[in-house]
Amino acid sequence: MLRSLITFLLVLSLIQSTSSQGSLLPLGNRAYEIMDRLDILSNDESFHTAIKYFDRKQMFDFSMANDSLLSNDERDFLHLDNSEYLSIENQEAQFSKPILKYFYQNRASFYEVNKTNFFLRVNPILNVKYGLSARADSATFTNLRGVEIRGGIDKKVFFYTNILETQARLPDFVRGYRDKFLAIPGQGFYKTFNSNFIELNNSNDFLNAQGYLSYNASKHFGIQLGHGKNFIGNGIRSLFLSDFSNNYFYLKLNTKIWKFHYQNIFAEIAPIADLDIVNGGLIPKKYFAAHYLSFNLLKNLSIGIFESIVFTRENYFEFQYLNPIILYRTVEQLIGSQDNVLLGVDFKWNIKNKASLYGQLIFDEFIYEELFLERRGFWANKYGLQLGLKYIDPLSIKNLDLILEWNSVRPYTYSHRITFGEYSHYKQSIAHPIGANFTEFIFKANYRPTDNIHIQPSIYLINVGEDDTRNFGNNILLPSNTRVDDFNNEIGQGISSNIFLANINMSYELFHNGFIDADIIYRSKISEEPANELNSLYFNLGFRMNISRFNFSF
Repeated sequence: MLRSLITFLLVLSLIQSTSSQGSLLPLGNRAYEIMDRLDILSNDESFHTAIKYFDRKQMFDFSMANDSLLSNDERDFLHLDNSEYLSIENQEAQFSKPILKYFYQNRASFYEVNKTNFFLRVNPILNVKYGLSARADSATFTNLRGVEIRGGIDKKVFFYTNILETQARLPDFVRGYRDKFLAIPGQGFYKTFNSNFIELNNSNDFLNAQGYLSYNASKHFGIQLGHGKNFIGNGIRSLFLSDFSNNYFYLKLNTKIWKFHYQNIFAEIAPIADLDIVNGGLIPKKYFAAHYLSFNLLKNLSIGIFESIVFTRENYFEFQYLNPIILYRTVEQLIGSQDNVLLGVDFKWNIKNKASLYGQLIFDEFIYEELFLERRGFWANKYGLQLGLKYIDPLSIKNLDLILEWNSVRPYTYSHRITFGEYSHYKQSIAHPIGANFTEFIFKANYRPTDNIHIQPSIYLINVGEDDTRNFGNNILLPSNTRVDDFNNEIGQGISSNIFLANINMSYELFHNGFIDADIIYRSKISEEPANELNSLYFNLGFRMNISRFNFSF
């Protein structure tokens, strides 16, 4: 069935070719910051900002259509970083003095090829960092090396791959997560690592990779088969689908026409981690399917509808969930399953070219009478809310962006009564990192006082009700039928904990996508259970090339 679907979609390519899509833009790339500003300034309804990763071609076309709103530095960055979408003549205009004739002809690419019907970009990836801690036994380091390759053929086929090898000693609160779940956020299999140069124990070695093949089947329709991550939302967090978990295998369909962008994702994910299997063997499988419809209702107002389902089957995919235009709840009822369905809506409203108000509402389960009439804290009223505001150039301070975001998720949301039915992959949430049973406030700023300097402070205030030997609804991996009570459930129940996390990230760009980084991280956790309390303070210094920052913000 899946093979037949893919074959059918590929046959569509005989009807019409297109250059409407391209390769994807990794999250954290500076272009996301530029696009946030440009979306607010332009009120251009042609782009759908909630669907990430951004398509490079569509992002580049949008930015060039609003070229007059870009600064010279922003324009130069986009031209360098996406030069494959310039004409051959304009690509050559970007050339600098190459190294050994072939390397760094363009300042953004170690090696590149530009032909009429083919382009190729190859770049090394490096992130080395060392962190001093307020406690002598908690110093950290990161030694990441890798390579990324992207290219395109005939403006119809696009490919991307990267491979990253990392040795690291993680911050103490991340090591706590690792020890609890046998998983490192964003990663898969890991092993113990002992450095010959830095005498730090309790370090880890992990290898990860991402890759996909994209195909433009028609002018408005594209297919992507790959191994990686996805993100849906306009906020710092997503209650629908985030990039917090490990990479996973997926088939993705994108249909973009008029004011609509419709995305389907079908994925194979893992219910447990490799280290859970004591004697080795294959990791069990579960599956995930989602569709999201984004509609730019007005030039400054967009709305979206989201639905997803997580399900387990013994060695097969539930083919009825391959239907791209049906409510999964109706399929669930038809086949008599008890799979985990989530429904959501979101919006984004740009206000007077200065601000953007956005939000999400996600429903896992609810009983109408209990939610709106009785209101007795019924356990199955499982939902989450997000509300956020982005504000650019406050008080006429150029290149300053402010973000304020609030997230709140009720107990037991994302969990499920059936084992392996929870909304997770590799024991990591595929929505919010905290899981459920929390309230969170986030303040974040992006400031570029000069073209080369980037300052990014952020503050996270989180109140979470944690579990002990009882299931109070925080850990989404616990089956919901192990809940403490059917009624009187409220956000923050259980072991109340308050987390204060502050980051100040500072970067100086030595050359295109090459940075000297310095940051300060302070995290304080105060809990009703003293054994859960932890204070952390780190001072980090490093060098990073062709990769975005990654902060552990939980």
